[in-house]
Amino acid sequence: MLVATSADHSPYNIERLLHATTRLAAWCHRRGLPDDPEVWLRHETIDEFVLTGCTDLRPRSAQTYRAWLRHMCATVAWLERGEQAPLRPPPPARAAGPLPST
Repeated sequence: MLVATSADHSPYNIERLLHATTRLAAWCHRRGLPDDPEVWLRHETIDEFVLTGCTDLRPRSAQTYRAWLRHMCATVAWLERGEQAPLRPPPPARAAGPLPST
C-alpha cells in the first residue's frame, strides 16, 4: 500500500521501491516492531535499517535505499495532510556525445 500510495509521486522505479519497502518491512518484523507503516517510515527506523539491515549492500546502495524510503515517507505525509506532493522531476538529460574536433 505504501508503494501504491507514493508511486505516482515518485521519480523512482516501482519495482525497486517494492524491493526496498519489502526488505524494510521484513526487517521491522524480525526486530519485533509493530506492523505499522508509520513506525517503518520514521527516520530513525529507516536509518537503523540502513545501518543494520543493509550490511550486505555496498554503502552507496544502502544510501540509495535510505533516499527512496525517506522520499516515500515525505510523499505519504504530504498526501495524508491533503497537500499535493511535489511534481516529479524530469529524467536527467542524456549527455550528447563528444564535441566534434575542429
